[in-house]
Amino acid sequence: MLKIRGFTIIEILTTITILGIVASIAAPEYYRLKDRDDYRAEGQGLFDTLLDARNAALTNRFCDDGSISVRWAVAVETSSNPISYQFRCYSGVTTFVNEAPVVEMIKSELEEVDFNENSAPAPMDGTASFTFPDSILISFFSGGGTGRIDFQKGTLQKADSLKMIVGHNTTGYQHTICFNRVSGFPTFNKTGNTCQTY
Repeated sequence: MLKIRGFTIIEILTTITILGIVASIAAPEYYRLKDRDDYRAEGQGLFDTLLDARNAALTNRFCDDGSISVRWAVAVETSSNPISYQFRCYSGVTTFVNEAPVVEMIKSELEEVDFNENSAPAPMDGTASFTFPDSILISFFSGGGTGRIDFQKGTLQKADSLKMIVGHNTTGYQHTICFNRVSGFPTFNKTGNTCQTY
């Protein structure tokens, strides 16, 4: 007759202890990777919204309320904490419809904003001498490939190019979004602080 043998209490406790040790080692790494991936998704989301605005302008899409679009834009609130952005359709010079809700970039932190490739105004890095603008509006005109960059810093100002470096708020990761209003095509460097070239 076969004797059925089960696990002893010692074997069960040993297995549970080993599983607990493995879980305690793996859990912090899992959360670190998830945090990094959430940060990368935020940058990709902003870049994708810029591409959506460009595509809507190129195809002369109507605003969600049915009005004819003059331009499509992404409004970035750089003075808010966390920074946020919103997709807009302009039917007039200042009249717009919000095409999507505000998106907050919880894992991201603005490190530098550079207009006009280091010419006036100077690069802004959040220090006392170069504070960030309150907001940046990146626009694409309907029916064409050109764009416009407006930023609010006391008064409304315009720029020909924009370089925005966004860092992860707990690690050294960075990504960079660049836009030149003449070329009308934004670029996204997922792994560094330089403008991506194609």
